[in-house]
Amino acid sequence: MLYATPRTNALKQSGALFNSPWISGSAGYMGAVTSSTDIAAPDGSASPVSKVTITASSNLCVRQSGLSVAAGQQVVSAWMYVPSGQPGVSNFRFAVDWNDTDVGALNVYSTFDRWVRVISVATLTATRTQVDFD
Repeated sequence: MLYATPRTNALKQSGALFNSPWISGSAGYMGAVTSSTDIAAPDGSASPVSKVTITASSNLCVRQSGLSVAAGQQVVSAWMYVPSGQPGVSNFRFAVDWNDTDVGALNVYSTFDRWVRVISVATLTATRTQVDFD
């Protein structure tokens, strides 16, 4: 309702990565996904946020399958809170891919202890049934 043009949220549980149908796309690369109410969201609400614990330095992804997203330009906008205090971490990369084929823009960030809005734009070459947040 805040946008001049209509938007469609094709993802289920988009605010709760710890719920089905989200899964770890690469076994062994993502640790626990837990719920926390410690951090107020950008809209000021205290709704639970998902905390993803990284267990390896690459190939981390959270996947949702069972989608039916039409070919053409798709925009993914996500808010994430990036805490500091991770030993050896100086930046992080955010990317979105569709069915491991169509990849959106790769964004690298070095901002910590704040909410960061990240946007990925991809042109899907066919209807896609899964999306990965890498």
